[in-house]
Amino acid sequence: MIELKNIVKKYNEGKPNEVEALRGLSLHIVAGEMVAVMGPSGSGKSTLLNIIGCMDDWTSGEYYLDGQDMRKLTQKEQAKVRNKKIGFVLQDFGLLTDRSVTENIMVPLLFAKEPLRKSAKRIGPILEELGIGELAHRRANQLSGGQAQRVAIARAMVNDPDVILADEPTGALDYVTGKSILKLLQDTCHKKGMTVIVITHNSALTPMADRIVRIRNGRVAEMIQNENPTPVEEIEW
Repeated sequence: MIELKNIVKKYNEGKPNEVEALRGLSLHIVAGEMVAVMGPSGSGKSTLLNIIGCMDDWTSGEYYLDGQDMRKLTQKEQAKVRNKKIGFVLQDFGLLTDRSVTENIMVPLLFAKEPLRKSAKRIGPILEELGIGELAHRRANQLSGGQAQRVAIARAMVNDPDVILADEPTGALDYVTGKSILKLLQDTCHKKGMTVIVITHNSALTPMADRIVRIRNGRVAEMIQNENPTPVEEIEW
């Protein structure tokens, strides 16, 4: 469960170029929910995702992850929570281009200091599940966009996190590939019970989510509950 209460985020606080990215934002997300976050450029979407992912601090307000007050944790403790409970899927994939698919997926496990033999056993089944088993030893710079994003999803899933944060995961992909990636995320949420939060600029994609959150000027402007999410394969855009 994710709970944000009156979150304020200021950059360059107290300086002439101060920017208030989030202005008292409050949001509650339950476990196993798929949430689509929308809003214009500069509305605070990415800042929100960075705070949820413990990648950025906030100026004031409260953030609880599974009931734990994240403000009370040191940066090192937050990093441990991030590595254990949160997976990231980025628009530009964020892969180590000179490393193999397997080496990229192992990165979170290395941070978790998991024994190498145990780590290796995890990776094969995930690759097969995502349809990229034959790419295990291929270098990341030899992958297509769709393959690279599937590797990024595998890396996000390898630690069996509670939450997956996806920032414009289809932004660099063609229509068919993007649709397959969104189906993977939707299936991950509904079949594995992971919470999936997707930032998207494409309003046509919102029917896939359990809830749509619209951000404007650093605040939640609108929330729409979707009682019957549409399977991604039925959505056209």
